Amino acid sequence: MTAATSTAGAGDDIVLETRGLSVNFGGLKAVDEVDVKVRRGGITSIIGPNGAGKSTFYNLVTGAIRPSAGTVLLEGRDITGMPTHKLTALGLSRSFQITNLFPENTVFENLRLAAQVLEPWSRSLLPTSRSGIAAAKAESLIGRFGLAAKATELAGHLSHGEQRRLEIAVALACEPRILILDEPTQGMSHTDTEEASQMVRELGRDMTVVLIEHDIDIVMDLSHTVIVLAQGRKLAEGAPAEVRANKDVQTAYFGAH
Repeated sequence: MTAATSTAGAGDDIVLETRGLSVNFGGLKAVDEVDVKVRRGGITSIIGPNGAGKSTFYNLVTGAIRPSAGTVLLEGRDITGMPTHKLTALGLSRSFQITNLFPENTVFENLRLAAQVLEPWSRSLLPTSRSGIAAAKAESLIGRFGLAAKATELAGHLSHGEQRRLEIAVALACEPRILILDEPTQGMSHTDTEEASQMVRELGRDMTVVLIEHDIDIVMDLSHTVIVLAQGRKLAEGAPAEVRANKDVQTAYFGAH
């Protein structure tokens, strides 16, 4: 596979940053003083072998876990430990490693509910059936993600690949400027994985995407910048080809041999 060519803005246009981010679980340092800078635009991927601290780092950045030390900055603003609804209002959205949908609601209803944040506050007490802005956004996303034939189907009845696609659409319903995806291809078939990869590639043309991913081939193909975690610490950072050639990264993934 060939690495993507960067279209990210030049200079120090940092949209997301962590400084000394750490968390301890008892005597275990799951994330240990990790410094990361994500530039605006394109796809920045965070990878690492099992137990590297990827998911814990993701949960620290998105407010699910409060750090033992360090800070998280969004466009220069301290968002450390901030709850999800406040992050959404600031333009950061996330998807989940485990599908997080309303299974007894239809595809359209899942998207319309997620898009309610776009409605003016003055209309907040009206029935959701009168949420014209949210409904229009839901229809747009249904078309964009190829879900028109499934719009009235319950989310719980979708295939795994379709649910993952819907969840990414739900994350986009609030029109974020930065999207963090936690292993979006996990458990997918080969065909679904290819479709999801293309979807992430297209998203990276429109906004800043941070991808937490276990599949190193997908990461090397899609990313503009790759950050490698190992045993809770940042091991390497750079362009895909540079990271792939890094001896420490090779050892972390494949052993000393």
